[in-house]
Amino acid sequence: MTIEKLIEHIAQISMVVFPVSPYFSQYLKLKHTNQGFSLHVCGGLMLSNIFKIFFWYCKRFDITILVQGITMFAVQLWLLAASKATIRIKRHFPYNDVEVLGLYFYLYVLSIQLIVLVACQFGWGRDPIYVETIGFSGVALEAAVPGFQVFRNFRNRSVKGFSELVLLVWFTGDICKIGYHLYFGNPIQFVLCGIVQVTFDLILFYQFYKY
Repeated sequence: MTIEKLIEHIAQISMVVFPVSPYFSQYLKLKHTNQGFSLHVCGGLMLSNIFKIFFWYCKRFDITILVQGITMFAVQLWLLAASKATIRIKRHFPYNDVEVLGLYFYLYVLSIQLIVLVACQFGWGRDPIYVETIGFSGVALEAAVPGFQVFRNFRNRSVKGFSELVLLVWFTGDICKIGYHLYFGNPIQFVLCGIVQVTFDLILFYQFYKY
């Protein structure tokens, strides 16, 4: 095995392991409090990775992205199950608002997403416009995920409950992802996603400094 191939294999393993590694730290924080960490980070990553898995199936690029998507989905489902936080669903008068466990809410949304994507796959699975659309949908949602945490920190005027390790790995991982996708020639959607995520990471660093 050449040095170049060895470096490529290390990079591919890192792309799978590194992004999920900080969530154990977040899990430990969730064991003590649900405050500060946005459940929509978990939900957004689960939804975006379903899009990415379907995108990979249609376009068949670097298999590392498929493995990463499956791994990230499983870890976020685990985090969501560990959290006992609820999501308030507002209903119009005369009905009262209801609170649903975050896990149940996102399992319901994921079920709808899967039904729609499977149906679309049969109808437009070979249509390039459809394929690129689900690719952009996945990475756009993934790029927006740190924004959920930015908004929660801003609303709470605090970063308490959000793991510093998660942010550090987000930032370094996003920088590495941009280089990885450029090097392996992956679809441009992934590069654009990385750039947006780095921007949100910088905002989160500012919030840690400010709050």
